[in-house]
Amino acid sequence: GSLDIQSDADWERGSGDNPIFNNSGTLIKSGGNTESNDSSLIEGKFNNTGNLQINQGSFQLYGDSNNTGDFSVANNSLLQFSNGIHQLENNSSITGAGKVKFNADTNIAGTYNITGNTEISNGTTNFNSNSIIPILNLTGGTVTFNNNSTISQLNQSSGTITGDGSLTIETFNWSGGTLSGSGSTTINNQLNLNSSSTKSLNSRTLTNNGTGIWTDTGDIYASNAAVFNNIGSLDIQSDADWERGSGDNPIFNNSGTLIKSGGNTESNDSSLIEGKFNNTGNLQINQGSFQLYGDSNNTGDFSVANNSLLQFSNGIHQLENNSSITGAGKVKFNADTNIAGTYNITGNTEISNGTTNFNSNSIIPILNLTGGTVTFNNNSTISQLNQSSGTITGDGSLTIETFNWSGGTLSGSGSTTINNQLNLNSSSTKSLNSRTLTNNGTGIWTDTGDIYASNAAVFNNIGSLDIQSDADWERGSGDNPIFNNSGTLIKSGGSTEGNGSSFIEGKFNNTGDLQINKGSFRLYGDSNNTGDFSVASDSLLQFSNGIHQLETNSSIAGAGNVKFNASNTNVAGTYNITGSTEISNGTTNFNSNSIIPILNLTGGTATLNSSTISQLNQSSGTLTGDGSLTIETFNWSGGTLSGSGNTTVNKQLNLNGSSTKYLNGRTLTNNLIGIWTDTGDIYASNAAVFNNIGSLDIQSDADFKSSSGEQSIFNNLGTLIKSGGSTEGNDYSFIEGKFNNAGNLQINKGSFQLYGDSNNTGDFSVASDSLLQFSNGIHQLETNSSIAGAGNVKFNADTNNIAGTYNITGSTEISKGTTKFNSNSTIPILNLTGGTVTFNNNSTISQLNQSRGTLTGDGSLTIETFNWSGGTLSGSGSTTVNNQLDLSGSSTKYLNSRTFTNNGTGIWTDTGGIYASNAAVFNNIGSLDIQSDVDFEWSSGEQPILENSGTLIKSGGSTEGNGSSFIEGKFNNTGDLQINKGSFRLYGGGNSSGNFNVNIGNSLEFSGGIHTLLTGYTVSGDGIVILSDDTLDVSSDGGASFNPGNFDNIGGTFIS
Repeated sequence: GSLDIQSDADWERGSGDNPIFNNSGTLIKSGGNTESNDSSLIEGKFNNTGNLQINQGSFQLYGDSNNTGDFSVANNSLLQFSNGIHQLENNSSITGAGKVKFNADTNIAGTYNITGNTEISNGTTNFNSNSIIPILNLTGGTVTFNNNSTISQLNQSSGTITGDGSLTIETFNWSGGTLSGSGSTTINNQLNLNSSSTKSLNSRTLTNNGTGIWTDTGDIYASNAAVFNNIGSLDIQSDADWERGSGDNPIFNNSGTLIKSGGNTESNDSSLIEGKFNNTGNLQINQGSFQLYGDSNNTGDFSVANNSLLQFSNGIHQLENNSSITGAGKVKFNADTNIAGTYNITGNTEISNGTTNFNSNSIIPILNLTGGTVTFNNNSTISQLNQSSGTITGDGSLTIETFNWSGGTLSGSGSTTINNQLNLNSSSTKSLNSRTLTNNGTGIWTDTGDIYASNAAVFNNIGSLDIQSDADWERGSGDNPIFNNSGTLIKSGGSTEGNGSSFIEGKFNNTGDLQINKGSFRLYGDSNNTGDFSVASDSLLQFSNGIHQLETNSSIAGAGNVKFNASNTNVAGTYNITGSTEISNGTTNFNSNSIIPILNLTGGTATLNSSTISQLNQSSGTLTGDGSLTIETFNWSGGTLSGSGNTTVNKQLNLNGSSTKYLNGRTLTNNLIGIWTDTGDIYASNAAVFNNIGSLDIQSDADFKSSSGEQSIFNNLGTLIKSGGSTEGNDYSFIEGKFNNAGNLQINKGSFQLYGDSNNTGDFSVASDSLLQFSNGIHQLETNSSIAGAGNVKFNADTNNIAGTYNITGSTEISKGTTKFNSNSTIPILNLTGGTVTFNNNSTISQLNQSRGTLTGDGSLTIETFNWSGGTLSGSGSTTVNNQLDLSGSSTKYLNSRTFTNNGTGIWTDTGGIYASNAAVFNNIGSLDIQSDVDFEWSSGEQPILENSGTLIKSGGSTEGNGSSFIEGKFNNTGDLQINKGSFRLYGGGNSSGNFNVNIGNSLEFSGGIHTLLTGYTVSGDGIVILSDDTLDVSSDGGASFNPGNFDNIGGTFIS
């Protein structure tokens, strides 16, 4: 017949199998609102062999449908296909001036003649024949065209267009979403790329035959060999990009006009085409920056307007003979580029990456080289070269009038000659590789930017070169470079000490004059000297690395300082230095008993056998030998103590500075007072030993680390104090290696970690807010040891055996490894975040917070408050909670074999269930309030049991289906089960003589297993009891009562 729906009423699915609505007559929607949220809907299976008329408002098919009948959609009305699969057969039709919205999987095989808007927002919609659609709004989901189709106007903000057919569009407003598939999309009139959302072109070919405008910042991600053909015009009015996604390289073919008319000039804000670019047309950069980011082949034209930028980036760019680059703008090369065509740029030319080849003799007014490589294989001239990075190479002769060299490389077998001015500036490194650089004029070297010379590079200083900073000539790779000074080399600026020096590394030949007027100057490599050295007061001359020969006609004079840190230095000429002498590198051997008032060891190696030093200041270098070295005061801020000998400090040991200190093989003994400040660690290797007989106060988070070779040993026979540093995490002090404590270890502030095996007969004291950690290895705390204090202790080692006194009133944490309490233990607070803790005796914990890890053992564990948010309870023992049980968090909790008893008040919140296995038992003697839809699940092994002799409450959660709580396993109820809110399922059988109360609007489901209700049981309340599977036996009489509000047997066996 006919049914007229004059409101927004719905046909909704309830519980059980899907309902079916068959329309073989006339179904009319004549009233209601247009929008989907206020629509009428049919939820369930819909079969239409008749006529469905939507004359007013919105109508939604919410479920599978099969349609051979007709749909008519009046103007300003809406038909929606939602949820499920909709089949519109060949003899079906959808017509009218209204709107159709697809947000479910829909196959359209029949007539589709909607003159209003068509919208696809979800699911997959298949047009299975050639289609003509006036307006398509794609806001989500997928639409497939496998045939030739036409759309007058496509508005796509999201979703995917796919298929292997040819899609022709007059106007395409593309603000988001994806074009994919092996087919093609052709725009004949207008292409509008707008909005800030990303657009994706995946595999498909997109062709613009008309006029394209690209506004806003929404990029196109092209992947899997996608192709964009610009045959018409495309105007990029923003800094949007064509970016490569995944798969094979995309291709952008420009045979029309590609215009950049908007955006910023700088590269980071440019528009870019990433992928293969083929230009046979015209590319106009009228404003902003445009970047080709991938291989390109160019026979067309490029024009670059003033204040605009064209960039060649990434890949290989070929500019053929018939190509041209012209204009007053700027061109930047930062990819491999071969220029064979016309190049007529009157603005700046910049090379910043890749290799740029100029293929003939060239005269360039201004070249800015900021990166990459430029090759000149012919004789070329540059009026002004500004090089801050990159490489100049080739085998030709390059003549430069003014060279501002602030970075980059000169290489190749050719030569570079500066006739007027050489300015070496900036802090950037400069490289001279193989090439010969000759200074015929005036050179000034400012700032700290060094020159790296490699592969037999040569610097000839024939004129003058004034080094006004601490810049260096450093050797790179290959054959030794050579610095020839036949003119005047001056050091007039810089620092006096250490790393602040200027140095020449490589072969140095001095037949001229070297003047150190200020700062420090170092010869770092072999040198041969027949010239003169002058060292002014407060200045420093250093001979470092290699062999230095000072011939008989050479001289070193002045009131400054000289430092020897070379392999070998032979002074045969005049040596008249009234300042100080220092050892900082190379090897210096003291081969007899020596008494040295003050030795500054800042580098190199000093060999001392059976010697005495009043004060040793060591910041770097190595002190070695096989004898006994006695030191009164040792200021150790860096460097190495090595050798088979021993070093004994009798008065003061100061460990300071942030530099690492190395103890290699040697024994270091502190007999009196030691202070360890700052963050500089000690790396101990090859069975090195540190004996603390006096006192050592660690006032920072410095570490004693075991590095290579046999394990190092730290013996504490005195007092080891931690008095400074942080409490938490990575900011602690630790001793890595074997630790033997027969004395006293006091952690007064911060965190202290034993990271390696330890044996302890001494005492540990941990002050409030401080932390003692046992990490990595095996830690044995003997019966006469003690750990006490108001601080915190953390165990995360492989094994911790606690046999001595343990009296920590702060918190105890176990996060890794196995920790065994080998006697009855009472612990105020235990945080179990990982690892395993074993209680094989009767133990008590006031508060246990377990988020991870395993608690095991065969003993009885009593807990007052247990906050269980994750981890495992296992073993044959038992766990009893007397006061408060909080089951919280979304993490799963595991109960394996163990018996768990709740004597107090339990609250189960959030979604983290319990997985019970191997006959695990949960006894609820107190009360347990389940406030969410969490489950007690049977995982593996024998069936678990939940015994409820107290009160089990379900006070939160959903009523229906998967939203319920369930108990999987055997459930025996001798107490009270209250379902106050939501749905509760018993899935595993059981015997119960207690009470079941189901409040109105809630449900109790018996499923899976045989549920036997014994004498004295009651089932009451106004809710519903459901039997969905297996057997429910309520036949017991003896004061029993089965009186639920509703009983629904939907698949089980009910015995009454």
